[in-house]
Amino acid sequence: MAQPVYPTLSIEPVREGFTKQPAFDPTIRTSFEDGSYQVLAKTTNVPYIWSFHYRYLSVADKETLMSFYEDDANYGAVVIKWTDPSNDTDVFVHFATPPNCTLENNSTIEWQVEVSFVEAIGTYT
Repeated sequence: MAQPVYPTLSIEPVREGFTKQPAFDPTIRTSFEDGSYQVLAKTTNVPYIWSFHYRYLSVADKETLMSFYEDDANYGAVVIKWTDPSNDTDVFVHFATPPNCTLENNSTIEWQVEVSFVEAIGTYT
């Protein structure tokens, strides 16, 4: 079964504040009394985490995104296919947290939405 595909919205995420980084530090760091230290890898696979946000998202786009999160992504439990806008590469991810939706300024029709994904380690289609 193919994974659900992140919906196309009418605007792109804001480039400012877009982050991609390892989800955790994959090393064990041990300090010794003489000031030296030892670093060992504790895992061979390190997933990435992405964070980005939308500004001035319409009510329709916000509802599309939230419906996708609740239904297709099953509140983050289902792996989804998403295109990383920084390099146009398709990756398989989970929602790391629920989308954070706040009204834009004093508007009742525009939203600011923060989204975080964590890479799904495994093989998907």
